[in-house]
Amino acid sequence: MIFSDETAFRYTRRKREGYYSYSDHFRRRYGPDYECAADGTVMPTKAKTINFKTLFDILKSKDESVLEANRDMFDGKFRFLDG
Repeated sequence: MIFSDETAFRYTRRKREGYYSYSDHFRRRYGPDYECAADGTVMPTKAKTINFKTLFDILKSKDESVLEANRDMFDGKFRFLDG
C-alpha cells in the first residue's frame, strides 16, 4: 500500500467534512472484495482465494502444462490463501 499525505493528514476517528475513517480509506483502496475485521486483520469477502497445497504443487512442478492449466491464478490480482 502506498501512503501519501492524504493518509496522514485527512484521517479522523469522528466523521467530519473532508476527512475519512480508516475503513473508508481501506474500501477506497481495496474495494468491496475485502474488509477489515475487528482485530485489524484483512478478510476476503467476495475475493477469490487460493488453496496453499494446490499453489505449492503448481510452483514445484516441472510440468509446464500444470502452470498453463492454472494460469488464472496468476492474473495479477491480489489474493489470500484459504484457511
